[in-house]
Amino acid sequence: MKYHPGDCIVYRRHKVSIHPGPRAEDICPAPRGDSYSYKVPKYWRVCSIIDDNTIEAVTRQGKRHRLNIKDPNLKKPHPLFQLIHHQEFPDTLSTKKQAN
Repeated sequence: MKYHPGDCIVYRRHKVSIHPGPRAEDICPAPRGDSYSYKVPKYWRVCSIIDDNTIEAVTRQGKRHRLNIKDPNLKKPHPLFQLIHHQEFPDTLSTKKQAN
């Protein structure tokens, strides 16, 4: 799939905690039941193309993340999904702060 700067993306981040939040998906209890493993959708925007296999994405708070385009947790949302969830994606590619 081809990505361009400015494209909206959804990244499903893996998390582990004792209290999954309201947006948690694919919730699995730990074998002993003391925590849960789950994924949370993150709504980011492509800010640059590093090489053929790597993009840099920006969050709403301005953090930057490098992602492999073959990562199964990364996808381009359908245009209708983008329209419905437009407030969840970063407005611009300008950032307030930078992180890895």
